[in-house]
Amino acid sequence: MCKLAAIIPAGPLSCTTAHPASHSDMTALKRVAALYDIFYTVRLLVVTGFLQHTRAGGQGAYIGAVVFPLLALGFAWIARWLWRRGIGP
Repeated sequence: MCKLAAIIPAGPLSCTTAHPASHSDMTALKRVAALYDIFYTVRLLVVTGFLQHTRAGGQGAYIGAVVFPLLALGFAWIARWLWRRGIGP
């Protein structure tokens, strides 16, 4: 049981009040982050010719080729999890 229910039985601060805007904003933010990481991964691969044409000292491209897809998968999984729980749009 919610601790606020004993203090505030009904009203804008009651436990039954949903905050769909903040939750849907978080889901949308995770979706945008996942799409950005997908875009940046594709951009990285195109600019470097699928990592065949990196400049000297450009080992960051290899790190980015691993990190950005992992971030995209992570953010997409979080957005899907929020959406399936009914927290998102």
